[in-house]
Amino acid sequence: MNEIVNSSSNNEIESSSSISGSNEATVVSNTIITSVEQSENDVLLALEKKKKELMLAFLEENNSQTIVIQEKATTTEFENNDNSSTTIITETDTMIIDNSNNNLLETNETITMIHLKPNFDNMKAIIKSSNDDNNNQSGKDNFLKGIKFSPDGTCILSCSEDNYLKLFELPSQEYIEQQQQTNEIIDIKPILNIKEYNTIYDYCWYPNMNSMYQETCCFLSSSSGVPMHLYDAFTGVLRGSYIPFKDVDDIETAYSVQFNQTGTKIYSGFKKSIKIFDINRPGNDYDVISTYKKKKRKLKGNYNDEYNDLELAGIVSCISFDKACNTGLFAAATYNGNLGLFDEKSNQLVDLIPFPKSMNNNSNVVTGITQIMFSPLNGNYVFASYRKSNVIVGWDIRNTVAEQVYQFHRSLDTHQRMTFDIDPYSGRYLTTGSQDGDLHIYDLFEPEESKQLVQTTRLQNSSVNGTSFHPFLPLLATSFGERSFNIKDDECDHTNNNSIEQQQDRNRPNKLLEVFKFEIK
Repeated sequence: MNEIVNSSSNNEIESSSSISGSNEATVVSNTIITSVEQSENDVLLALEKKKKELMLAFLEENNSQTIVIQEKATTTEFENNDNSSTTIITETDTMIIDNSNNNLLETNETITMIHLKPNFDNMKAIIKSSNDDNNNQSGKDNFLKGIKFSPDGTCILSCSEDNYLKLFELPSQEYIEQQQQTNEIIDIKPILNIKEYNTIYDYCWYPNMNSMYQETCCFLSSSSGVPMHLYDAFTGVLRGSYIPFKDVDDIETAYSVQFNQTGTKIYSGFKKSIKIFDINRPGNDYDVISTYKKKKRKLKGNYNDEYNDLELAGIVSCISFDKACNTGLFAAATYNGNLGLFDEKSNQLVDLIPFPKSMNNNSNVVTGITQIMFSPLNGNYVFASYRKSNVIVGWDIRNTVAEQVYQFHRSLDTHQRMTFDIDPYSGRYLTTGSQDGDLHIYDLFEPEESKQLVQTTRLQNSSVNGTSFHPFLPLLATSFGERSFNIKDDECDHTNNNSIEQQQDRNRPNKLLEVFKFEIK
């Protein structure tokens, strides 16, 4: 394992290999996004070929005939430091793969629904990452905090309790099939370990990431008391820092970060504000959206003064964009339990989502929101999860006033951030973990609440704190772990203390993550 030290950030980086698709990793230093030498057609063909090969392998194994992926053909231009421009294909044409004759067909017709139905009955673990207690950078209480597949599906990004960003690379399809013949689960290790000195609050992938082009392979992180960092996913080298200021010389902590859908802007959440950075301009140049406004005293007789009294009080804990690009909105939520919708063009707060019905009485206090997500295929619904709450709530935002239409249950009575995900193939199934070690799968298309729970599977004795679907393959990644405290009573004897430690060892996960394969019908 090679160790690289970045002098500009003093972050410790450990690298064991590079991402698939490149034999040599180089450092991008002059620009954040550099030029792509291949033509647009070459990029499209490469993307189509890569997805085709991976998807056909799964189709053959599942005896499926056709699979449809809904995507749009768009390009994005980036301005380089030398005033030249770069065009990168952000999304490809709608693709139909016909497994019966092994052909890739293209169509310009709009597909409103992807007719795929995931089947989780025979879900099987194929990949894991063992929790090595003897690792010099992790102790017994080390665990992953959430998990995110890369946009091209080649890697998994996570962060750990010991303030490391961890990047895992999926094995090749041929190797996975070879190991499945012997029913062995592949044990993978991080190919990158990037040390942040303080608590990592949030991290996200560059939305147009494609491992065939290193310039697009990067991810963003935010941690306490330091600037936001953009890292190269091949080398772990720092590409740029985005510095928010609270006062003249006081760096403000970003509690949440997210790219817009085109990948040109970085949205970061703070107390009473959202700051917007240009990805190609690292530094302290940013725009500010004020989410909390001081009450203004209106002068007598001044009836023409328009005043928007909508506000989003509290620390902005999470930000989400409509992946379907149908609404032109993005959502932001706070640790005060407030959830608002913003117009992306004007950056104005246009609507506040009502509190969940289960929290509108005195016996239930509204807690902080830890994750929000638009429905992936149409953007008509917004889902939110709360800390120290047993529910995930969904609203229909197509009407003037958002209407709560979903409420899914899971066990969570702590402040731990527990993430959920919605499958990108049909937009039908929502998966979430629980602090009891269960994985819950809910059907969003089922109108009766009593029938919405499709499956519950016990995965661990400890918390399942994160789930993430592969962007186009039938794979589901999960992460495990929670903080455990060895509280000893002074009056307890040595035997009782040993029994406490043994009980905690049984509850401690033996895996950091696990990837499951399911079927698509």
